Formats: sequence, C-alpha cells, structure tokens
Amino acid sequence: MSEISTTFGIDLGTTYSCISYMKDGHATVCANREGEYTTPSVVQMLPTESTPIVGKTAKDTSILYADDTIQFVKSKIGLVESFEIGDEDNRRSVTPIQVSAEILKKLAADAAADTNMEVKDVVITVPAYFGTNERDATIQAGIEAGLNVIGLVEEPTAAAFYYLCEKDDADATVCVFDLGGGTFDITAIQKKGTEIQVITSEGNHDLGGKNWDAALITLVEQKFKEATGMSEDEPLDDNDFMQNLQLNCEKAKKQLSSATSASIPLNWDRQHKANVVVTRDEFDQIT
Repeated sequence: MSEISTTFGIDLGTTYSCISYMKDGHATVCANREGEYTTPSVVQMLPTESTPIVGKTAKDTSILYADDTIQFVKSKIGLVESFEIGDEDNRRSVTPIQVSAEILKKLAADAAADTNMEVKDVVITVPAYFGTNERDATIQAGIEAGLNVIGLVEEPTAAAFYYLCEKDDADATVCVFDLGGGTFDITAIQKKGTEIQVITSEGNHDLGGKNWDAALITLVEQKFKEATGMSEDEPLDDNDFMQNLQLNCEKAKKQLSSATSASIPLNWDRQHKANVVVTRDEFDQIT
C-alpha cells in the first residue's frame, strides 16, 4: 500500500454507507470489494464466526440469520446503550458503537484497497438533528474502528457545500431534501462567501426507503396469495421465501423508478409459484 494518505469523507448511513476522497479536485466515491459504490449498513455477528460479516452478504442473509443480524443501527447510536442479539440459548449484548465501528472498518479497508492509500483521517457526516450524544457516539465508533475522526459534518451541509461549490459558486439560500433509507430531513441552508449556515431543519427520523420496501412486500404477499389460491390467513413464514421476497421487492422498487412495471418471481412450493407483477401506479398508490 502506498504511503500517500489523504482525508476521506464517510457517509455512515442508516441503510447504506459510502466513503470518498478528493481526486483531481473532485469528490470521488470509492468502490468496495464487491465492486459497488455503496455498502449496506448491515452487520452479522454469528456466534460461530470470530469476525463480523458486514455489507451485502449480511444484508442478503438478514432474514436467514435474523437473530444475529443488526440493521438500522444509526437510529440507535447515542440513544441506546446496548441491545440483545442471538437466539434464546445464545444471547449477547452489543452496542450501537460496536456495530457502527464494524461498518466503518469495512469502508476503510475497502477504500484502502481501492485507492492504494492508507485510510486514517476521516470526516463523517451526521444528520442535522443529531444531538451531543449521537455525535459523540459516532466519533467513538470511528475511534474503535481505528480511525482519526478529524471532524463531523452535517449531512445537509455536506450536500449544499458540494452543490454550491461544485455546481454553482454563487451566494444562495437553498433547501436540501434528503430522503434516505431510514430517515427523512429537509433543511434550509444559507451560503455567503465560504460560510455555510443551517437555518432550520425538520423531518421524520423514522421514514425512509425501508418504509417503501415494507409497503411493497405487503402488496406482493397479497398478490402472490391471490395468484396461487393460498388463504389470506396462511402465514408466509419460511425464511428462504421471505429472504427472496425482501431482496426481489427492493430490486423491483428500484426498477419502478424507470419502468412502468416490475416482475417478482416467487416460489413457495411445487404447487404455489407465481410471477407477481406490480405497476408503478399501484406502487404509488400504496406508498
């Protein structure tokens, strides 16, 4: 690895995270080891594994290993001291700081591999509504990940800074609309010269893409039962089926951004198979 180093910026998100650095005067997002530019903020701590599994693999098996998988930890950091994971025979306590540190470790390791530079000094973005406890806990997570957190930047400030400096350098008052995977914020920001100031911020701390996923899953479950003749009261509680349903519904949600319909193939057993089609109009109506 090269001895050259720089300061990296980390978006530690509720559902997805990413890391970037300045290259040739422009912010450049690093690819992770899976070749993607965002990493699911999902951590799997299996009792049989000494090292936590972080990212896509953990997300893709989150229902199969539900007791040992932590998601949406950002909504708990600084607010919850610890929470329980594991089944009844193997309960363990972990803290949001520990879980967040594992996400940061993967981001840093993947960025180092992508850039061939040491990842040590970082700036981490946080929601505008984060208080002292949440901010201190975020810094502590960085420290536990072996990073030197040289500062925190509010997410809407980072977005406005990029837009106003990269796209339009004029003084302005702008509104930043931030609908993420688990939170929604809208922030008014004023730029004068090199100074950027948050005027006000409001939003919903429990509204994001996960809510759209949940609504789509409910609709697809209903359509699948209608197509296969299953009873409305019959539970679809098979872990493999539910894992496939969750992943396919998220893909379909993304497809509906550009397509007018999306197909979701599902297989419960030999007698109950269906290719469920959801239109964008249906999706808009339920959400």
